[in-house]
Amino acid sequence: FWWAMASEVSSMCWVPMESNPTMMNEFGEKIGLDVSRFAFQDCWGLDEELLGFVNQPCLAVILLFPFPLTEEDDTTTNTNPEPENVIWIPQLIGNACGTMAVMHALCNTVDNVTTSDSCLLQQFVDKISKLNSKERGEYLTTVNSIQEAHSDVIDSGSTKAPEAGEQVNHHFACFVLKNGKVYELDGRKAGAIPHKDSSPERFIYDVASIIKSDFISHSPDANGFSMITLS
Repeated sequence: FWWAMASEVSSMCWVPMESNPTMMNEFGEKIGLDVSRFAFQDCWGLDEELLGFVNQPCLAVILLFPFPLTEEDDTTTNTNPEPENVIWIPQLIGNACGTMAVMHALCNTVDNVTTSDSCLLQQFVDKISKLNSKERGEYLTTVNSIQEAHSDVIDSGSTKAPEAGEQVNHHFACFVLKNGKVYELDGRKAGAIPHKDSSPERFIYDVASIIKSDFISHSPDANGFSMITLS
């Protein structure tokens, strides 16, 4: 397993989250994820045969990838910080990109993944839905209960967690299906990135195609990737 990279210099740093569905589910449950309905699960490959084993419906995909993929790290092309019906949150917390990916997955699927209107996840979504993108990132830094949920699960991984603020060389991004289109959500970017049109039935296959063309094709380290689904 690999760990999340510190996406930018920040006065606040968290211990990185592991690419581990058990850890992500434990974190999700603490803030309102109903794992009897949907849960994070490993995806074992990008071939159509392996993708056919992913539980359906698949609501989101979390990708861990080597960073940087290219010498020029483009953070602005094709981005939209506030697309309609999509929640994108800028990352203002160092080494939090794994947790950001989980939050992006859950915030954009909250109506499906929780049954409680009073849970922390629903309260968080209700609050940030009234804020602009910059304010959303700032607000997340103030929500102690989310930081506590993160801290509570961070030692449950299969490898020893690095220190908060330690430099590591992988990064997380999230993909969701909104408005009939695949969106890439990465708090290090300047906004959400719209990709191709898709459908619930094609979503996992379309995300796999994007990962192959936009990520794996730029990296000589094919073993440096992992994919987790919310399904």
